[in-house]
Amino acid sequence: MTFLFPGSTDGAKNNVTSRGTVIAVPHGHYRRLRLLGACHGGSVGADAVAAYADGTTGTVKISLTDWGRTPAYGEGVAVLTTQRIGTAGPQNFPVRIFHQVVDLDPARELVSLKLPNQSYPLMHLFAMSREGGSGS
Repeated sequence: MTFLFPGSTDGAKNNVTSRGTVIAVPHGHYRRLRLLGACHGGSVGADAVAAYADGTTGTVKISLTDWGRTPAYGEGVAVLTTQRIGTAGPQNFPVRIFHQVVDLDPARELVSLKLPNQSYPLMHLFAMSREGGSGS
């Protein structure tokens, strides 16, 4: 699976967080969403809300591991680094961005995904791709 990965320059807006953020998606019937993401401050499994064109909604579970830990929810490791950059500069601490798959209802036309509203630990999504159905 190929993802368009966001920019990495200082100050770049390169992820969305689980603070009730609504992500609009091209309307279509999809079997799955493929996510690149990680948490900080702990690992999280929480419900997001999938909104469909017919006005209905459904919950989908998104589970992501803390970026400093090995996968806890069956995710694959998409990116592994040997350092992270903190406020004091580089730190020799391996961190990860995970690939997680979320199942959807392919019989309904997805229009958006609302992330859970959390404060800490916090999910960060870097990329999302749709799989199956129309418009994939």
